[in-house]
Amino acid sequence: MSEVEFERWENGQSGYVTHSDPSKLTAEFVATFNRLRFEEWQQQVQIMLRQPDKYADYTPKHFPVYVGACYDKSEGWVRLHEFEVIRTLAGIPEHIAITQRLFNKRPQSGYVPAVGGWTGNRYIQGSLAGQFKPD
Repeated sequence: MSEVEFERWENGQSGYVTHSDPSKLTAEFVATFNRLRFEEWQQQVQIMLRQPDKYADYTPKHFPVYVGACYDKSEGWVRLHEFEVIRTLAGIPEHIAITQRLFNKRPQSGYVPAVGGWTGNRYIQGSLAGQFKPD
């Protein structure tokens, strides 16, 4: 893998939930991942609001919603889900949700992932580990 290919692969996956087997990245799985992150984010915001002396006027107002993606050697990272589908399934209010990916590709037509799965995303392996398990 060349340096350019590595950068495209590594940096291009930011804002995506990925897995070596993309069939495991169902919309329900990715939505659950986002819902768990959102619940944790809400708790963190409440802690900040209870400590105005520490956080002053700063209050996070937007929450980044991640979509599933798979890597295609010719196209790079390709989204597996639409942002609105994942946001709605996760129950994240529209006025708070933002996309991490403004210029990503449309989902693959006809792609129907299998049920279950787990993400290689470092965040879920850390603070959310144990809260959501694959089938």
